[in-house]
Amino acid sequence: MKKNTNIIPGYKTDHSAITFSFSASLAKRGKGYWKFNSQLLRDLDYIKKVKTCINETILEYYESGNIDDPLNIKLSCNDQGNLGTDSRKDGRFTPDKVLLQKMSFDVYFLGMVEEANMGNSIKRDTEAQLVDHVEEAQIEGRLPVSVIEDNRVTMCISRHGLKIVDQGKQEVKQRHPLQTLAQVIQYEDGSGKPNIVVKIGQLQIQHGGFQCYVYQCKTDEQAHEICQYIRKLFDAISNKS
Repeated sequence: MKKNTNIIPGYKTDHSAITFSFSASLAKRGKGYWKFNSQLLRDLDYIKKVKTCINETILEYYESGNIDDPLNIKLSCNDQGNLGTDSRKDGRFTPDKVLLQKMSFDVYFLGMVEEANMGNSIKRDTEAQLVDHVEEAQIEGRLPVSVIEDNRVTMCISRHGLKIVDQGKQEVKQRHPLQTLAQVIQYEDGSGKPNIVVKIGQLQIQHGGFQCYVYQCKTDEQAHEICQYIRKLFDAISNKS
């Protein structure tokens, strides 16, 4: 992190998550990734801990030869919670209305990583571990880095879950019921492309792991919209129960 970088205390009533990330060596596709509750960023002591954690990680990358200049690291900041109007605060919002909606997105399917067991970590949250696991699969060649036209699919999202349709053959490639979605994460890969990881938890009890489906979006805004809409669906179900 640059010497003059400051994290300014802020206040957000939605307790949204703030993420900080940076990319290191393209050869190893290294990445630092942290997620914090935005409410905690009002606390100056907490901010110091955040900066210390980031600086220590950058130093580790520098000492391992994956960063040339630790004082000139471009740090990306993303507010994952503030992705549009909060449906619970929108006067037009009703759970029934949201649950009747259907949305479709033109994305690319990169592939699947099976049984990605995140394990337990006190240093980094499960989202960071999941991103690491996906990028390891790309480094090892088990998951592609770039997309081709044959990877193009339509992601259909509704209260029933996700339906992935091959745009070329017009065949349904995947169906993921909403209740099986354990986690949906947006992240930027080492090439700056916006990706989404959908972690399916139905195998967790049987095999102690997960299936992770990775999609590349065309823009950050599209990735935001997908994550936001899935959150709205879960909010609507929670409000009805």
